[in-house]
Amino acid sequence: MLHQSTHSLGKLTALQRVGYYLYRHQVRRNQDYKTIPILNALEEKIKEVGQVKKKWDKTRTYVANQTGKWIDPVEGETVLTTLRRELLEPMRISCRPRRKNGVFCEPDVIARDLLHYLKWAFILDLPPRRQKAYRTTEIALTCPIQKPADVPTDSCYFPLPPPEERKKNIDGTLADNYLYKVYSDEGVLYPAGLWILELRSYKTDDTYGVYTMKIPERTFEDGTTFYNHLEHYLCGWWIAGGRK
Repeated sequence: MLHQSTHSLGKLTALQRVGYYLYRHQVRRNQDYKTIPILNALEEKIKEVGQVKKKWDKTRTYVANQTGKWIDPVEGETVLTTLRRELLEPMRISCRPRRKNGVFCEPDVIARDLLHYLKWAFILDLPPRRQKAYRTTEIALTCPIQKPADVPTDSCYFPLPPPEERKKNIDGTLADNYLYKVYSDEGVLYPAGLWILELRSYKTDDTYGVYTMKIPERTFEDGTTFYNHLEHYLCGWWIAGGRK
């Protein structure tokens, strides 16, 4: 967490820039801003807070207690296992369509719970990635008119869009991130489908090139799977005799 002086410095700098704009017709040179009392006072305050920030940076002083950044693992478990059990699993259970009393949750509540769960599941269950990679990842909302022969008739299909529809760099290479679902990959058939994350736009892509990862399927104690939750969020949830 950033320390408090960083937030204060940002706010003061923003006020200073607003002041420059408001008084822009009363000055001819940048030095003239110093003759305006309120802007001069802001400049002094910015210097004061800046000195505090430098001191806090040097002494590594924080508002939040840094010793509490990480969860204390249960003996015999890794931190990741503890996080999955104490954080991720309760979030997954909250995605169920019915409350404990058997009443259906509102659709927007189910969608929001699924969204929160999926965000954390990608962070905890997949190899570490920068958050920007996930924030910029897209899913194609179009598909070919002719469905490929390897896609079952009653299955969800989320293919990559055609190259001409994708973002590109100046040199013509693809420059976007996609999550997509196929039923065959590299000559291997996947009857139940396979979700793949393809990253072509991230901080170190110039060095490491295209990053492709097959999203592993996880089956939980209640019989549901990770793919179930992902597709429920994307396509909705059909329940026999349920809501309209």
